[in-house]
Amino acid sequence: MDLRQILYFVRVYEERSFTKAAGRVNVVQPALSRQIAALEVELGSILFIRGSKGITPTSTATILYQRVNPLLRDFASIREEIRSLANVNVVGSIACGFPPTYNRFVTGKALMEFSTLYPDVQITVVEAFSGKLTELVKNGELDFALGARPAESSGLVTEFEFAQEVALVCGEPVAGPSFQRCILSELTGIKLLLASPEHVIGKQVKEHIDSGMLRPSKVMYLGSSPAMMDLIKSAGWCGISPVAGLLEESDRSDLYIYPIDRSVLEYRLSLVRAGDRPLSQAASAFLQIAKRYSDRIQPVWQAVLLNQTAHFEKASEL
Repeated sequence: MDLRQILYFVRVYEERSFTKAAGRVNVVQPALSRQIAALEVELGSILFIRGSKGITPTSTATILYQRVNPLLRDFASIREEIRSLANVNVVGSIACGFPPTYNRFVTGKALMEFSTLYPDVQITVVEAFSGKLTELVKNGELDFALGARPAESSGLVTEFEFAQEVALVCGEPVAGPSFQRCILSELTGIKLLLASPEHVIGKQVKEHIDSGMLRPSKVMYLGSSPAMMDLIKSAGWCGISPVAGLLEESDRSDLYIYPIDRSVLEYRLSLVRAGDRPLSQAASAFLQIAKRYSDRIQPVWQAVLLNQTAHFEKASEL
């Protein structure tokens, strides 16, 4: 049993498909199948049951996966550590991804600082919603992303979690004065925009709709942040946004922003990477900068709330 066979086995186990696994390790399917068959002969045990609807891992395969997956991660960590020792200067390339609302407040600032400190690193940033970003990391198209928490058998690991409050944003005063906390169960008949039913917020909202706590008159799924904002401002729709996407919108007179209690809805993402591809020196350096800007989101949001509350109280006295 060699390292290549272990890698092939892990990919087949995670994908539940020889075709998809072959794509992830960049080999043709027959070659991968032969290696898995040879491994089964060596171990004297069937690892996968082949059927018309795909493959199913046996109990032996599950035990083997639990044993060898940490070994692959350790090997990859050692490789990256040795590489970093050989490079005094931070060089290389990074491919990463972040959601639209995160990019609005964090990514641009972090990129400016990073490119000044590390001019020899080429960085590519992809913008997408959380579920898609996790999928891109799994497919090997991104080194890391701030995405939806992956399933345990995906082969992905998380470095840290990132959570923030969310708010209802509308073009009309559907819940009273702007920045007044809203109670979702009291909002009936609103037209609600969501990124996707698989989005971090979309999943929670669907649960609230199914339970009857939230009763919108219409729900539309739209995978475009600019299009969402157009509908919110001019067509009477409402959206639910992480507060990072609203920090620069707080003074707009054509938007009404209503904070939502964290116990009802919360935007929680994970920094996701492949288990067998540790973060490079360059990636770690970029994330350190990005995380510093991320930590400013909540204090800035609280300052916005205090400022708006003071403004509302002063207006009420007049």
